[in-house]
Amino acid sequence: MKWNLNYIQKNAKPSFNFEENIEYDKALIEKLNRVDDILDIKVKGNLKYIDSISQCLIKYTVSGVMKVKCAITNEELDYKFSDEEEVSFTFDSNEDDDEIIFAKGNVVDLAPIVWQLIVVNIPLKVVKEGAKLENREGKNWKIGDFEVKKEENDKPIDPRLESLKKYFDKQ
Repeated sequence: MKWNLNYIQKNAKPSFNFEENIEYDKALIEKLNRVDDILDIKVKGNLKYIDSISQCLIKYTVSGVMKVKCAITNEELDYKFSDEEEVSFTFDSNEDDDEIIFAKGNVVDLAPIVWQLIVVNIPLKVVKEGAKLENREGKNWKIGDFEVKKEENDKPIDPRLESLKKYFDKQ
């Protein structure tokens, strides 16, 4: 997903639409610890070139399917994602705005920006519909109900601290 300045100036009068299916290297996807694979990545959008300020405004949508594990059953699930973004590129090296990306070598490369958007859309936890935890306890472990239970201690209170207990009971 790269366009050089000559191509943009020639085809973006006033703008042009694009639609591409992209794939990222498996080694890059393997670095993501909560995702097994990313499939069917589709980028669709519009690029508008503003000649007077040498900038490109790109509005695009990224959609696809992530292969993730269910947080309860550890089964692989398909998680569909879709997100919209707007980004600006400039060909002017004197631009000081942090929101605008400088197009190095007069080439607009949208692939790293799309990758950032995909990473932002990785879910923290996915649970399969209807999934239930079968085992609630095992050897040396038990899943509780997260209820705070106040247990009274049957041990007698140290006589030196008895007066302190009376003090706090009054308040």
